[in-house]
Amino acid sequence: MRRVKKYKAIQIALRMEGYINEDVGDYIGRSADYVSTHFRMVDGKTFRLSEAYAILDFMGIPRERIFEFFPPDGESIEDSLRETKSNTKKDGIFLYRKKGVS
Repeated sequence: MRRVKKYKAIQIALRMEGYINEDVGDYIGRSADYVSTHFRMVDGKTFRLSEAYAILDFMGIPRERIFEFFPPDGESIEDSLRETKSNTKKDGIFLYRKKGVS
């Protein structure tokens, strides 16, 4: 099963502009390793709200779009549903279930 990339939208936006984790880290006052660890949510680590806003400011993205770029658990609803979609059909309707739930 393929893992969903955490914070995919903001990472794509950063790469499209040619930024690397070191650039983001410099802007928010953290190391590139810190940024990388938080983008991957290693050990459940997430960005602080102030850091998420700072990254949006760095990219020139309106703060109102925070949930689009920093969704809960690092995954957009679409990614979450795509990842958890069951391969089994019942009455022509795809069943969805939360990760880790049988």
